[in-house]
Amino acid sequence: MIAEIDWSSAEDLPDGVSPRWRDAETLRRAAEDRVANPGLSVLRRFLAPAFSQVLAREAQALPMQGMDTDTDTDTAHGHCCLVKQRLPALARLMADELTRRILGAVIGVTLPPRVVMHVWRHEPGDKPETSREGPRDGPRDAVHFALGLNLGWAAADGGALALGSLNPDGQPDQTQRWLPHDGDLCLFLPTAMSWRAVEPARRTRWSVAGWWALP
Repeated sequence: MIAEIDWSSAEDLPDGVSPRWRDAETLRRAAEDRVANPGLSVLRRFLAPAFSQVLAREAQALPMQGMDTDTDTDTAHGHCCLVKQRLPALARLMADELTRRILGAVIGVTLPPRVVMHVWRHEPGDKPETSREGPRDGPRDAVHFALGLNLGWAAADGGALALGSLNPDGQPDQTQRWLPHDGDLCLFLPTAMSWRAVEPARRTRWSVAGWWALP
């Protein structure tokens, strides 16, 4: 069931959101699409191009730390930067009360005010990054997001975020793929039986990944 909301309030979303996602009917349709595809919403060109391209340049200037870990449930290969005060415009946008109210209504969950974000860079040759567990802290960070920062990305470039669930044998069944196009926002609800992976990329891939969390 979609939460009651005045979609026209999106006209007042913060700077950086594209005009398309300030339109009430576009948002209403996105919420209905989420009902038909539980747990996943993709908002194409959520960020205005000028805002997204400035954000991409800021992300590419951040100090990155190599990640190369393997556990029973996760692997992470690539370069990552925990974003604190380094992308303030994006942090304000994602933590804004109206942004959270609108995006929460689209995905069907109330979003808390605290946002945790990481910038990721994946290079050709990096191994897939996978996760086979649900929310990191139960309901404290139940909604995750991925934001693409790549101009001209194509399916041939690889680097898709694959989202699915585990079958009864504990093996992943892929159900959706999301490409990290510039300004596109992917919202998803991980569960104890969910599975996701960033597939190998054939060119440098930039993205912001994060979640809304309780204090």
